Amino acid sequence: MPENLIGLAEALNRAAEVIERNGLRKGSFVSPHGGDLLRRPVDMVGAIRMAYGYAPDDDGASAAEAAIRFVSERSELLNGEAPLESGEPDYVEHLAGWNDAPERTAAEVAARLRRVAIDARIAADAAKAVA
Repeated sequence: MPENLIGLAEALNRAAEVIERNGLRKGSFVSPHGGDLLRRPVDMVGAIRMAYGYAPDDDGASAAEAAIRFVSERSELLNGEAPLESGEPDYVEHLAGWNDAPERTAAEVAARLRRVAIDARIAADAAKAVA
């Protein structure tokens, strides 16, 4: 579990705002069209990376990786969706696959990010209560 759950919750809320502002991209992390990279439609993974200050297609976005894993694991709990596995769970592909479903909307993606942000705050509160 990530150490800074409050920071993670804030980042996930920022990621939801990116999706709401820029629009939802399917099939890649970011649209190849649209001028300024920070204003283009992005998928869930790209939005999380942007919330941490990375480019949406930056595979080296190490600070965002814990958030991507947390969202993937929470999504598994919410919907019974398991990360794709080939030895190790692939959290990026899990979220990208969920994002890219034909029926998926920007509102659903933003709502999932906000729901997981709430889970992170609950986990932070529980950790404080135990400490």
